[in-house]
Amino acid sequence: MHNDSPHECRAHYGVRNQRYKIIYWYNKDFKLAGTRPGGEPPEWELFDCEKDPLELLNQYHNPEFADVVKEMTRLLEEKMGEIGDVWDH
Repeated sequence: MHNDSPHECRAHYGVRNQRYKIIYWYNKDFKLAGTRPGGEPPEWELFDCEKDPLELLNQYHNPEFADVVKEMTRLLEEKMGEIGDVWDH
């Protein structure tokens, strides 16, 4: 809403399909209004939006999701190429 305080979100990018969502968190300090300061290592998140609609269980490092991580990363890079963005991962 108007005059609300910034939500202090760290810079990130991601993509989802009908079932999964993958997010890459830069965790860098871009010194932009409304963003948190960086300084932490970059992070990845993968959520199964069908089985975990509240996105509470990060499956990125779960070996059972290795093929999903590979496919979702490919989709993310493809989408970023389509929009002319450069990935940082």
